[in-house]
Amino acid sequence: MLKLYFGSVPNFLSTALFLFFTGYFISTVKKPEGTVKWKKASIITVLIGTAMSAICGIKDSTSADPAVSFKQMNPSLAMLCIMGAAAMILGITAGICKKEKISKRIFFILSFIILAKTIIVEVLRIVKHFN
Repeated sequence: MLKLYFGSVPNFLSTALFLFFTGYFISTVKKPEGTVKWKKASIITVLIGTAMSAICGIKDSTSADPAVSFKQMNPSLAMLCIMGAAAMILGITAGICKKEKISKRIFFILSFIILAKTIIVEVLRIVKHFN
């Protein structure tokens, strides 16, 4: 089971990025209100999420038995693509948005998207591992 998360360079990088995101999220949320630059936090979050998605794609494309098949459209891939597109749109919106209140909401939505995508992919990997 540890090989799923540390067995290769892409596995290690995706695990490290998720842990980095978790730490970044916690440290951002714990800062006193008024000290967080939500626009910057949203942009950093979308960049982390994009990097995580890219590494996930590398991880699955180099695998002999990928958890997410990129050869044909399937429900999990469609869901991941929709959430990825929504994250990109939100990231662009955060970049041009002037209101911190909206950027704060975008930060939390992006964080939820990252978490949801990670859960989907990891559940697929764990199921694939035990089959």
